[in-house]
Amino acid sequence: MPAPPRRCLAALPLLLAALIEPSSPPARALPMNYTGSTSIGVEIDPAWSSAWLSHALDRRNGLGLSGQYLPASAAGPDSHRARGTETFVMADWTHLLRRWNLANAQANAWLVTGLGSVRAAGNGSVGAEAAALRLAASPGLQLDIETTRLRFEARGRLFVAPGIERSLLTATGGVALTPATYQGVQPWLELQLRAMPGVSDGVELIPKLRLLHRRLVLDLGVGSRGSLLGGFSYTL
Repeated sequence: MPAPPRRCLAALPLLLAALIEPSSPPARALPMNYTGSTSIGVEIDPAWSSAWLSHALDRRNGLGLSGQYLPASAAGPDSHRARGTETFVMADWTHLLRRWNLANAQANAWLVTGLGSVRAAGNGSVGAEAAALRLAASPGLQLDIETTRLRFEARGRLFVAPGIERSLLTATGGVALTPATYQGVQPWLELQLRAMPGVSDGVELIPKLRLLHRRLVLDLGVGSRGSLLGGFSYTL
């Protein structure tokens, strides 16, 4: 990468860090935590629910398992309903491509890839053998910038198998309502934009409340289509 773009990218966390008090330590970023830790998480959504487990082998690599459930009864005007129910089960590898550390901020670029299977059941274009297991792959990328008071995250992940292609794309911005104490609960307000090509049409706007308490993260949100969603993660 040429020197000027690299300097511009490295300056982004510095701009965010200027908005918080100099004594505040940086927050740790998902999808992988400190070396030797194990994280578990669940996201519940009427259109696309998931569960995952990840173990950090070192500061750059993690291995885990994940499951994705896309029900045929998803609410709203979507293109997935005619394709039936789909369940992906993946063995995942998480790799830290690049980290930018500053005194009061952190930025990360993550590669998340998975290999496993999908079971599709119901009507749709996947054919008469829809209920059979088939090989599936799932490449993905995450970019995040965060301090103890502000964060931005962009994620994209593709799930592909013979006759199946699903994408999950999100962009999330958040602001902490209180300083980080690392003892009590720190509430955050977030706004997320989400698109799911092959699952639902258009872009959904999702305001969220995020609660942090040491190793626990709890999310609660309401989608612009009226759906309630939530999730949590815990680091052992």
